[in-house]
Parts: sequence; structure tokens; C-alpha cells
Amino acid sequence: MSRQIKFRVWNTIAKCFYPREHFALDMDGIELQKMPECEHYQEVFTHNLVGQESMIFMQFTGLLDKNGKEIWEWDVVRHTADPKYPSSVRFVRGSFLTGVGTWPIGSFHEADIEVLGNIYESPELLEAK
Repeated sequence: MSRQIKFRVWNTIAKCFYPREHFALDMDGIELQKMPECEHYQEVFTHNLVGQESMIFMQFTGLLDKNGKEIWEWDVVRHTADPKYPSSVRFVRGSFLTGVGTWPIGSFHEADIEVLGNIYESPELLEAK
């Protein structure tokens, strides 16, 4: 089984995502090619994103939730078996995990998982109720 390899980048200063079509990968690193429409950050520039503390890279898990939405690293998801406790998706030791323990996200049926948001745009999703 193969999965599509995709990345997105969160800019902690601009508070917005750079989708895949906005940057180029090459042997020298990752270079921003097109500035996304960010409310707080309109400067157009091209530079290497690797190693910059303001850039957080996230990988696509290759999975979709029950609504057909892509599940990404650092998304906040809810499992139908335990809907009161959403958790974030993390990439640890070669696996995408979610939940309080170490549950591989691929072990859940996609109809049982729903993406609620992500930890950067909606950190309140993980706050205790």
C-alpha cells in the first residue's frame, strides 16, 4: 500500500499555512515560491524555509476522515468511541499516533475519525472541558 507524500508549513509569525503548491523542494532545502493570502503578513519574498524557527512542517497522514477531509500531523481529531476527548495527531518513531496513549491513527476506521481543526489555528480544541 502506498500513500501520497505531502507537506504543509505553518508560519508562527504570520499565523497561516503555506500549502504545498506555494513552496518548492530541492537539494538545497525548501524555498517559498508564492506568498499565501495571509491576513497579517503580505510581504512577497523567496527564501529557504528549512531551519527557521517560525516554520513548522507538517506531513499528510495519507488518511481521510469520515467527511473526506485530509488528516495532517498536528490536526485535532475526535474518535466516535470517545467523542468527549479530542486529541492531536503526531508523528512519532515512524508512525502517526493519536490519543492519550500511542494509538496508531491507521488502526482506526476512517468513518470513526473526524478532523476538528489543528493545534495552531484552534488550540482551544484540546482544552479540558
